[in-house]
Amino acid sequence: MRRKALFFLPSSIGGAERMTITIGKMLPKDEFEVKFIIVGRNSGSIGCFIPSEYATEFLHISNVWDFFTFKIMRIMRRERPHVVFCSLMVYNSRVALAAHLTGGVKIVVRNNNDFTQMRKDKLLLCKATYPFANVIIAQQEEMKQDIINHIPKVADKVVVLQNPVDVSTIKAKANAPSPFPLDIRQNGCNYVCVARFAYAKGQDVLAKAFAILAKRNKDAHLYFVGKYDENDRYYKKVKQLVTDTGLDNRVHFVGFDDDPYRWMRHCNCLVLPSRREGLPNVLIEAQYLGIPVAATVSLPVIRRIVKEGVNGYTVPSNNPQALAEAMEKAIKLHDVPVTYKSAEPSEFVELFR
Repeated sequence: MRRKALFFLPSSIGGAERMTITIGKMLPKDEFEVKFIIVGRNSGSIGCFIPSEYATEFLHISNVWDFFTFKIMRIMRRERPHVVFCSLMVYNSRVALAAHLTGGVKIVVRNNNDFTQMRKDKLLLCKATYPFANVIIAQQEEMKQDIINHIPKVADKVVVLQNPVDVSTIKAKANAPSPFPLDIRQNGCNYVCVARFAYAKGQDVLAKAFAILAKRNKDAHLYFVGKYDENDRYYKKVKQLVTDTGLDNRVHFVGFDDDPYRWMRHCNCLVLPSRREGLPNVLIEAQYLGIPVAATVSLPVIRRIVKEGVNGYTVPSNNPQALAEAMEKAIKLHDVPVTYKSAEPSEFVELFR
């Protein structure tokens, strides 16, 4: 009889959400029955990343305080899973608590960021519930140490596993035709940033950097690929920066695209201007597509992912001038090699048994 595994993920789209799906797809179908529970105010667009052969269920909540734990418990008592998994810290505590109260459920959680920036009330909840977990996955050594520093009693439960890469899906989607107009495609100076709009993602820094670069390269274009809200204050700020520099015809706000890989595959340089990250999957995926990157060092592991002058260049966060220079150098690199060593599927599968 197959073991049931419930994977909880928010309806929003980001690296942690897509990584949850990737890990779920790794579990052998002859051994596990995987079901994805999509959580949020609406089902969002995350479902388009889940293959149709997997069962899904939508769990409506207004916010994380909306009797979330009890709603999860109802699902667990109905589904009777062998193991539950969650990869977003704000949800991890609720899933761990619900599984503990349900009883007889293996609990695997994965941190998508460090605890340093977490609100005190959320951190206290994690401190109270993380000891219920059987396994806590950290994406790199620095994150493992951060978990242990904040919750010493879970030290023996923390394992470090680099993010897995769904190479077949990435390359299949990347085979789609180029999304760039023919006249722009031929200029060989197309920069792409793939991220939802948020201050932590640093799109304002990139807008300033591109304004510097654009003065020296009249053929350059920049594409922001990622969800945004036209009424959001941060989005309006970035849009105004572009308008103020007279670059409305060279900076393009694409919005959400369920196939960001086609933008990455056909661009000339991927840019990561983040102020804060967990482990940026987009940098890793760019390597598998042979695309050079210009990235800010929002955490130490980025220097290990990006090899200077080999597959890209790195600069400090919040430095538009340095980022502009890195973008100019990175675009001259071609067919970059893969230098990132992802975790093997078998390493993840063993944690769920």
